[in-house]
Amino acid sequence: MDGMTDEGLSVLGSCCSPPVLQALQILVQHVAAGSGETLSLRDAGLAVLTEEEVFGRTESLFGHSKVTLKREDTLRTEMKDQPGYLPLVMSITVKGLASLV
Repeated sequence: MDGMTDEGLSVLGSCCSPPVLQALQILVQHVAAGSGETLSLRDAGLAVLTEEEVFGRTESLFGHSKVTLKREDTLRTEMKDQPGYLPLVMSITVKGLASLV
């Protein structure tokens, strides 16, 4: 968690409910796979992201980690140019928190 920005940690603190952590874990796995495929918001694990407040916090968290989250009928993640280690740190942190619930 030391590698995350203060803003990212603050947002992450508001994303600690089990359903949100499950959705975050799915998203970081998607980012790690780097497949570029879209995800369905109808997926039970991602359904919580249809709530505007939850999506806004998630989008902010990913943004602080240099990952763009785009939602239309589907969900897509894109790495920004030269994201450095921030996506990896976010992934490790989310997976660690998700394993605790």
